[in-house]
Amino acid sequence: MIRNLDNIFDKELLQVAVPEHITSNLNNKFPLRSYQIEAFKRFDYFYHHFRRPNEPNQLLFHMATGSGKTLIMAGLILDLYHKGYRNFLFFVHSTSILEKTKENFLKSHSAKYLFNQNIIIKYQHIAISEVVNFDIAHPQQINIHFTTIQGLHSKLNQPSENNLTFQDFINQKVVLISDEAHHINAETKKGKKTKLERLEIQSWEQTVNYILYKNPENILLEFTATIDLSHPEIAKKYAPRLLMDYSLKQFRKEGYSKDIKVVQSDLDPWSRSLQAMLISLYRSWIGNSINLKIKPVILFKSKTIKSSEFFFDEFHERLNLLSVSDLYFILNQLDIPVINQMKNFINAKKISYDAIVAQLKSQFAIKNCLVVNSKNDTVEKQLILNSLENEDNPVRAVFAVDKLNEGWDVLNLFDIVKLYDSGKPGKNINKTTISEAQLIGRGARYFPFRTEKYTEQFQRKFDEDPTNSLRILEELYYHASHNPAYINELDRAMIHIGIKAKLIDVEIQTNPSFYNSSYVDSLNIYLNEIQEVAKNVSLKDMIGDETLNPFHPTLNLGGDFPINMSHFSKQLIKKAFMKHPFYRFANLKKYFPDLMSTSQFINSKNYLGGLNFMYAFCQETFNV
Repeated sequence: MIRNLDNIFDKELLQVAVPEHITSNLNNKFPLRSYQIEAFKRFDYFYHHFRRPNEPNQLLFHMATGSGKTLIMAGLILDLYHKGYRNFLFFVHSTSILEKTKENFLKSHSAKYLFNQNIIIKYQHIAISEVVNFDIAHPQQINIHFTTIQGLHSKLNQPSENNLTFQDFINQKVVLISDEAHHINAETKKGKKTKLERLEIQSWEQTVNYILYKNPENILLEFTATIDLSHPEIAKKYAPRLLMDYSLKQFRKEGYSKDIKVVQSDLDPWSRSLQAMLISLYRSWIGNSINLKIKPVILFKSKTIKSSEFFFDEFHERLNLLSVSDLYFILNQLDIPVINQMKNFINAKKISYDAIVAQLKSQFAIKNCLVVNSKNDTVEKQLILNSLENEDNPVRAVFAVDKLNEGWDVLNLFDIVKLYDSGKPGKNINKTTISEAQLIGRGARYFPFRTEKYTEQFQRKFDEDPTNSLRILEELYYHASHNPAYINELDRAMIHIGIKAKLIDVEIQTNPSFYNSSYVDSLNIYLNEIQEVAKNVSLKDMIGDETLNPFHPTLNLGGDFPINMSHFSKQLIKKAFMKHPFYRFANLKKYFPDLMSTSQFINSKNYLGGLNFMYAFCQETFNV
């Protein structure tokens, strides 16, 4: 049915205006974009011309991350109220998304509140209320019950006093709104089941379908950015229900996302983080240069909660010890275009390195960092996470594992630092890499700003002017360890989901008079040559047999005995490393190609952890 509509939309859609009760009652801070206008027009046209009046209707809005699905939901609530609906059931997969949505729908003081302060429909002031069930719903208000899929399933199958029951959906028509709707398709994707399995399964999907068919006037509106329409059963289910398909590829192509820059290096996690902090600081300077209030946020992503907690402590310990020499290494030994731009800016503005150190220590202090690793994070922490753009929100850095996989709506994330190496990828793009690409896609939401020359706030302005200093305000940097094979797979994953453009090979024909010219004859052509790099080089290989060639201290007053490096505090060793440039990870990597981290160099038996040192008794005190 909807497939046939696609042909009609092209001809008829322009004749349909977005209803005034939508445009006048949405918050004018969020001007409607062309594809959002089209979504409203499509729904209105469907409702009046193709809606089935004697059975429930189900529609899918498959729309890119960051395209403003929640604003469309708000507009459709207004539209359906105008069409006679009063009760709305909003359900999502996780409580974190739920709290964010409540803020957007109910809190008029919130910076992301989606409605006008005064909602007027048919000359009446309309209130929006959160309700625990629809028996107590007000007949002239917009009544919304917010829940998770799990909570909805539990409430309906284990009824309790003053809560939702299946009876709520028999005597009155309800609009069901599902955010991140791909989660309710658990049963659809399972395929064939035994009779026993069919009897035992009481899935979320079954619960939603049961509600939907309780009343022939019910409507289910599903919203998602990541549903698997390539799955045969999913594709079959949604073929007649796909009302709007606005891909991430189209979203990026039309300039509504940041441009992705992958920066890979041989830096250890701390140095990689320092590089990101410097770029973030430079970005804030550029914003200030055009009077743009911007607080760029960095995401530090770890593999495990334990490693995230460890790095959080290490991060602030090393930040407190930060010195000018640390900046000198990043700013003067790394040949990265954005770092070179920053150096030029520093020189032009005569900014001292001491001032930069002070700014970094202040802006990334513990009080300005947020850790979101726990499954039991408080509601308050979730609201802080979802209001990072607010002027009164001080957070500059977020430390996480995979807490941000869905529902994170933030515009001022500009740097993601991956703190671990992904190893060698396989032939095909794996799910973990796809997940990483999707995280980048969520972080790629465009931060709106305008200039004197460019008045359009919400789209990229400098695609054709990549050297413009303001371009950095349109870019998201993904900082990773040097791993070309993995970065290649990540690029393919980003192209696959649509957040990165596919590179196209173009053959260019040159005029024979050019390549036969004296100019071409004067050019030199350099060819790369692949050389075998020694693998699995250990420290023992480099210094010889440790029993024959032990390390001796400068002062030896007798009574020496061997001691292993494991006896020393790891923090003490790291502090010693910080005093000497030779022990920077990028330098160690030159000598030990298989080395993955400074910690490995300290702990592994192939490196310092496998060496014994001759320790001498000494009654004198001296600095190491």
